[in-house]
Amino acid sequence: MAQKLLLIEDEPRMAQSLVKGLTKNGYEVFWVENGWELDKQKLGEYSLAIVDWMLPGVSGLDIVRKWRREKIEIPVLMLTAKGQTKDKVLGLEFGADDYLTKFFEWDELLARVGALIRRSNKTKAVLQVGPIRFDKTKKQFYEQSKFIPLTKTEYKILEYLFDFPDKASSREQIFEVVYYKDYEPSSNVLERHIKSIRKKFKYDPILTIYGHGYRLKTANSV
Repeated sequence: MAQKLLLIEDEPRMAQSLVKGLTKNGYEVFWVENGWELDKQKLGEYSLAIVDWMLPGVSGLDIVRKWRREKIEIPVLMLTAKGQTKDKVLGLEFGADDYLTKFFEWDELLARVGALIRRSNKTKAVLQVGPIRFDKTKKQFYEQSKFIPLTKTEYKILEYLFDFPDKASSREQIFEVVYYKDYEPSSNVLERHIKSIRKKFKYDPILTIYGHGYRLKTANSV
């Protein structure tokens, strides 16, 4: 399942550009011109909100402040033309998690979006991609409601991919986390573990990125 993003932006040209670029990079984007009346329960479906500060009527800053007062913890990346330090401080004090001034580089926007989602995921007790659910408190994986038994190494591999769902990880990066560099670079042990993981799930949770490594399989990457 693709990560769902909420975009609150009143300028159609800017909004269309953001939707196109983010969709191209594997995100599912829901765009509204003003998010003041968005349902609290609905907001829980999104991994991140990108909010323009300068909205007509109610500002993006007011929207974020309202969310925080209502204990809505969706991560927020604030977009604005305001570039002074005092403005950045104000945005963060009102509840934004990060701040990016217009006009930004795409690589920086994607990096900030990915970082905020990863940071948020690490604080969540349960993560889900497609039919696969990862209960971080119990340290267990489920497919639908069925518990999937994994070896210690298989668990570490899948846990790592869930921590970085939006990026491809190289063999070396996964090895460093799972084996703490105690491995033979030419060994195919990682591939054997991944093959074993795939056999245990009806829905294959791992996508092979040839020449780059592996990443978690989402709806947009199938």
